[in-house]
Amino acid sequence: MRESFFTKVDDVYVFDKLKFIWVLDSKEFLPDSYTLYKNKIGLVDNQNNLISQKQDVSLVWPYKDCVLEGGQTKEDQKRDEILYNETLSPDEVNRLLAPKALGNSARYSIEGVETGVVFDEGDNLIIKGNNLMALSSNLEKYSNKAKLIYIDIILQRLIQFNYPVKCCA
Repeated sequence: MRESFFTKVDDVYVFDKLKFIWVLDSKEFLPDSYTLYKNKIGLVDNQNNLISQKQDVSLVWPYKDCVLEGGQTKEDQKRDEILYNETLSPDEVNRLLAPKALGNSARYSIEGVETGVVFDEGDNLIIKGNNLMALSSNLEKYSNKAKLIYIDIILQRLIQFNYPVKCCA
């Protein structure tokens, strides 16, 4: 028992409460087995808690805290892309993410393309152009309502517009 639940520090034995609690808890989910790992597959933190059961997990990637100023005109093709940091450049980020008016709407149906239409709430949206501008402009209206957002990014097109390809890998 001493070897299982106590750790010797200098000349004193310290009770390992976490290991003892684990033994008590393990009887509940694995009655006849003794293993450190739960009967689920997944990533765990340094205390062997499943990350999927935690609320403080973040997915991170390079430039996550930045907003790309997308330029999609022929003049913009040769320029270096500008990335604004949300903390260092909040005015530029707010300007980019502010809602914009979208135009040139059309309705696609089995009969063909109909232009100059009045937008109907039940319509699906196909947006061509700056994805960030379109998504941020529609965020409030469609928050928790959209079933799918599909963004078709063609790598060759990104290279053509001098997009930093290292962000795509």
